[in-house]
Amino acid sequence: MSNNLHICPLDKFIPPFLSFIRKEFSIEENIFYMLGNAEKYSYLSDYQTFQHQNLKDSWLLLKLMCGADKIILHSLFNLNILIILACNPYLLKKCYWVIWGGDLYSFMFPKNSLKYKIKERIRGFVIKRIGFLLTYVKGDVDLARKHYRARGQYLETIGYLSNVIPSNIPFSENNKKNINILVGNSADPTNNHFDALDKLAKFKNENIQIYAPLSYGDKDYAKKVIHYGNSLFGDKFIGITEFIPYSEYMHFLKDIDIAVFNHQRQQAMGNTINLLAMGKKVYLRESTTQKEFFNDLAVKTFDVNNLDIFENFPMEKNSEILMAYFSLQNLKNQWARIL
Repeated sequence: MSNNLHICPLDKFIPPFLSFIRKEFSIEENIFYMLGNAEKYSYLSDYQTFQHQNLKDSWLLLKLMCGADKIILHSLFNLNILIILACNPYLLKKCYWVIWGGDLYSFMFPKNSLKYKIKERIRGFVIKRIGFLLTYVKGDVDLARKHYRARGQYLETIGYLSNVIPSNIPFSENNKKNINILVGNSADPTNNHFDALDKLAKFKNENIQIYAPLSYGDKDYAKKVIHYGNSLFGDKFIGITEFIPYSEYMHFLKDIDIAVFNHQRQQAMGNTINLLAMGKKVYLRESTTQKEFFNDLAVKTFDVNNLDIFENFPMEKNSEILMAYFSLQNLKNQWARIL
């Protein structure tokens, strides 16, 4: 019997993932160790689920790691986890790193602080020796090999239920008076909202409505984006600062016509996947790994540097390709091979 230890920083897609694993796989074979705010991201606890409380729990975590056959690292953000792994490198060959994106791309945003340099040194030591790299964006694995000399085996997985396209995905009725445009996915400066809004400014006198989800991330940055958006577009710009439940958010996305994701790095994949599956037009940066991924999958996306909100393109083929790849069955098959 395999003993799999999942180390998970709590985020919105972790509780559904826990429920998915509990439903599809043996509870005895999958232990969950949660880090973060259990009140904000509540989950169904059981005898195989542990919640990190303080540094004293690190001894319990190390014990669980030593006893595990496989250690599934859901992202590599947590410095304490990195330190434990760096101090116990014999654990790394049985580690499986689920790459989230931001946990890979810190090399793109170097800082002069001593803390950053120390953390990067530790990250480099750990990433180089991790046994397995899990993602569906192969370009991210290539970057891990290039920047951190990662030598682990690449295993393909779409990761989480948030990347599964529901069979009853809603479609718009195309009877709106406005062209609805989504800009970015969070209040993270890597969204490059200001540049994206500047690119859209030439359409400010058209019948458009721009929405910018800013409910999580840097609140001060969110305020600046809202102020700038209002200065350019007036009441045609709406900054969304309240969290929207998943089902409501999906119905919000169905009325979006165009999405502009001006990210410098792989980000907003859940949004991008669902919008493309709905037949929406999505603009991405040409140099990003997600643009490369969709190109390899023969899914049509557009260059953010050539924005044209009136250009039409048949997107039905996108839906067909994505519904097949980002399916619940594919997610089950991939995790069955990993676990």
